[in-house]
Amino acid sequence: MRKTAEERLLDIGKKRQEADEKHRQALARLDEEETRLKESPKIREAEERRQRMFWRALGKLQPEWGLEHLLAAAQKVHEKPETLFDEGAVLLESQGRGLGGRPKK
Repeated sequence: MRKTAEERLLDIGKKRQEADEKHRQALARLDEEETRLKESPKIREAEERRQRMFWRALGKLQPEWGLEHLLAAAQKVHEKPETLFDEGAVLLESQGRGLGGRPKK
């Protein structure tokens, strides 16, 4: 027996809902995997290293600055974020590196 147009429209709506639900489940699985990977020791250590480099570079460039200064400076910046990122990456590499060698006792 042939379905009417209304029945076919209802079927399409059901299929769309099922596809949307599958899509949401797949995205949830990907989000879980992403958070699990971000919490891995290697990535956490790399992020901690980058944060240490950041604070070391900031201490060299503006030793008297605190968090309040950083927030105010970030609010006042009116440049393109792309150029800021590139300049910041260069500064982080040049100023954020430690002296190397053995740690001081």
